[in-house]
Amino acid sequence: MAAQENISHLDIIDLLGEKTAILAAMLAMTKGSAFETFNAKSDSIRDRYMQGCCNLSDEIGELVKAAHQAHLRETGGVRHEIAATEGESA
Repeated sequence: MAAQENISHLDIIDLLGEKTAILAAMLAMTKGSAFETFNAKSDSIRDRYMQGCCNLSDEIGELVKAAHQAHLRETGGVRHEIAATEGESA
């Protein structure tokens, strides 16, 4: 992400959505009825699969940091609070 310091926080958020959807799909294979198929794989395959999930999770974490930094850069360091909706506490 460092090489793309001019990327907007909104572009990073779009990428976060894509990466999160991929991770969710990958993790869906490890629960419910899909778990039987996943669990039938060798230890090596399951380990590599889960390592891929961890790597993707790490990448998502880095993108969150990059989105935050891009937002601060774009707003001149101004933080915006998300307003609570009616009936929720802030």
